[in-house]
Amino acid sequence: MNPKPALARLPVIQSLLFVPGARPDRFDKALASGADVVCIDLEDAVPQAGNVGARNTAITALADAPGQAIRINAIRTRDGLVDLLALADARLHLRLLLLPMVENAAELAIVASVLSPNCPPLAPLIETARGLRNAAAIHPAQRGAIHAGFRPSPAEIQEAEAAATAFAESGGAAVLFGGRMPGAPIMSHFNRIPDLKERLDA
Repeated sequence: MNPKPALARLPVIQSLLFVPGARPDRFDKALASGADVVCIDLEDAVPQAGNVGARNTAITALADAPGQAIRINAIRTRDGLVDLLALADARLHLRLLLLPMVENAAELAIVASVLSPNCPPLAPLIETARGLRNAAAIHPAQRGAIHAGFRPSPAEIQEAEAAATAFAESGGAAVLFGGRMPGAPIMSHFNRIPDLKERLDA
């Protein structure tokens, strides 16, 4: 029996710089910026009428600058399917492929199959209510990271408590705190932090 293959790990990326696919004049500047990865965006940054030109220009640029990233259109759209097939034909060496509006795992399977055997690491972007509901099959091993991400840090709790004290001492008037003026909207955020900690600790 063949051993079960290990899951591919996403590359470590500290900075991801987006550049509109419809602005090829900015590609070289983006690549020279020092960002870990430049991502050419074919989705939000490109008007509908410019999809074909942006797609062709992006593929040419990525062929000349391997190891970068691209965000295509959602594969549930015609433009997304054309983007995907163009990537398959180009056989680019990508460091990351961003997939917007992903709603289920089947979409990832389709992308992986079409781009096989040269499929890059995939970054599914969950941006719809349906996608969020279907993300409930999350692996138990991720629980610790999720809990840590949503739990206020000691520094955040300390800042929230200090802001509440400063706001109370001002009688609810505007007061400078940490370089900001914590009026009602900001204090609403600060007040939620200790409340969240209490509920998590309960």
